[in-house]
Amino acid sequence: MAAFAPGVAMATAPEALPTVPEIEVVSDVNAASYDAVVFVTTDATAKADVAEPIASAVPRLAGVDKATVGGTNLHIVEGVAGSRLIVAPTGPLDRDQDDVRCLFDAACSGLARAKAAGATAPILVADPSVDAAGFDNVQAVLLLGALFA
Repeated sequence: MAAFAPGVAMATAPEALPTVPEIEVVSDVNAASYDAVVFVTTDATAKADVAEPIASAVPRLAGVDKATVGGTNLHIVEGVAGSRLIVAPTGPLDRDQDDVRCLFDAACSGLARAKAAGATAPILVADPSVDAAGFDNVQAVLLLGALFA
């Protein structure tokens, strides 16, 4: 059994432990210190009550590319951080088998896609419709899904 005391060298290097990224609230989806936006939504075809250009770009993209509705994907959109908008739809949340795992999975998938694109400092944006689903702790679940990625 290992004991830890101030000034005593540890056998394992603490730098080997994973680090938790800095988390902060961002009000500008085009902030210069970020390089992608991950948008979690229940319905990519509907205009969301979120910041422009996300609100108008997502339904337009869904009209052009049907894959926007069915899975996580990356689009080049001017006016968002890094010009990279990752749309991560949850699908409907009103069926009897739907629960917060849909939100977790969408956030995880979106952040994984952002990382695959080379993003190192993405912004996570949630459509207010995900809160309207009636689940508890929606923001925490989204954040945990993002951190899991």
